[in-house]
Amino acid sequence: MINPPNYHVAKSSSGWDVEMDAIGVYPPMGLLYIAAYLREHTDYEVGILDAIVDKLSYEQIGDYAGEFKPDLVGVTSFTLTFYDVMQTIKAVKKACPKTHVCVGGPHTVFWSEEIASKPEVDSVLRGECDITFTKLARALDSGGDITKVEGIVVEKEGGIIKNDDVGIVKNLDELPPPAFELVPYKKYYSLNSKEKSIAVIISSRGCPFRCSYCEVFNKFYRSRSIENIMQEIRLYYQKGIREFLFFDDLFNITPQRVIDVSNGIIEEGLRIRWTFRGRVDQVTEEMVAAAKKAGCTLISFGIEDYTDEGLRRINKNITTEQVLKAVNTVRKHGIETSTNWIIGLPWHKSENDVMELLKFAKKVDSTYAEFTILVPCYGTQIYKEGLERGVLKESVWVEYVKNPQPDFLIPLWGEHLNREKLSYLYHKCYLGYYYRPSYILKSLLKIKSPRELWRKTDAALKVLGITSRVGGR
Repeated sequence: MINPPNYHVAKSSSGWDVEMDAIGVYPPMGLLYIAAYLREHTDYEVGILDAIVDKLSYEQIGDYAGEFKPDLVGVTSFTLTFYDVMQTIKAVKKACPKTHVCVGGPHTVFWSEEIASKPEVDSVLRGECDITFTKLARALDSGGDITKVEGIVVEKEGGIIKNDDVGIVKNLDELPPPAFELVPYKKYYSLNSKEKSIAVIISSRGCPFRCSYCEVFNKFYRSRSIENIMQEIRLYYQKGIREFLFFDDLFNITPQRVIDVSNGIIEEGLRIRWTFRGRVDQVTEEMVAAAKKAGCTLISFGIEDYTDEGLRRINKNITTEQVLKAVNTVRKHGIETSTNWIIGLPWHKSENDVMELLKFAKKVDSTYAEFTILVPCYGTQIYKEGLERGVLKESVWVEYVKNPQPDFLIPLWGEHLNREKLSYLYHKCYLGYYYRPSYILKSLLKIKSPRELWRKTDAALKVLGITSRVGGR
């Protein structure tokens, strides 16, 4: 299984952009779960290539495939790296022409038929592939009918065959722990982490909310049991990992869930650091106090806009008052915060609107802030509105999927602010937030190790648009 490189990520900005490795490099969790299920339920030899963490070229990927001689290759596909995905697949097919190549991942939600029609692709799997990929492997091994596999899409002589029973895992506790030992797990890191290495845990799947800019494949929210989560933490802990990132779309669906996880960590006597992503309207004093006692060091919140009206229009279902209260509550207990903000929303009509967003972000004053230009993702409510109003053209995405090009420029909501202006404001938000003298001083006082200093200096130089040669990751 292969996590393709990200050398040619589609861009929203026409100029400066945050380099992804400045923020962190994280394990390909989907592949780790699939590999674990394969190994538990079959006797197949399983390998994983993470071309991002190992900085592999297409040619090196082809060389690895040629040495491994796989019968089946699974490739994770994201829309914004689809050029890299196809170059990876071509390298595999060149080295192993008879190998069956299956594509999965978020990109297949809307574009499965277009992917399946490409000559280098043998099949596409939609949905959660933890179990269905094993079913595909068994069908190929036995000469069975692969079109019976849930969520599969293949091209035959008569055209596209699509199985509409999309794969989904209803009980997450039935899945074995991810096979992290198949990747160089000690190489993964986060900008915000204090330790040299981190582990990523996904303790739930799905999101029941309907934010207009977000497209989550499955709204069906499912949570793993506390004991199941603790089992995974123990496995990493035994390998020497002491810092954990919970990568759920929504970790604190209720405050009690955070309290339960915190109590599990406390009862085990584990001295760890951990972070999670959550909602401001599900923050309570009791929850934050329990998380702090259990070693939580950072909570990340998706805020996105700066007015109650704007938050209502993106269906966020939170208020600016809740934002300020939640961040202040977390800060009071000595936990760091990170906030996410979107510029270029349809009602951001001028530079002043974006500067007002930056002003509110400074008022919130989270430890970290991440700004992004609105990407009207295919299939989202905002995307559909853009098509109806003639602001966006579906043909741009269709042509990209049919013929992916390197460094593709993502279609933006350019009704009021064009790409050049948004790119300028994007950079200005980062500079305006992070290069405040008070912020710099506070950040320097918090640094505890040379490694942390190197990592944050590296990120700071990249925000300025300088390619850093600082080492020590």
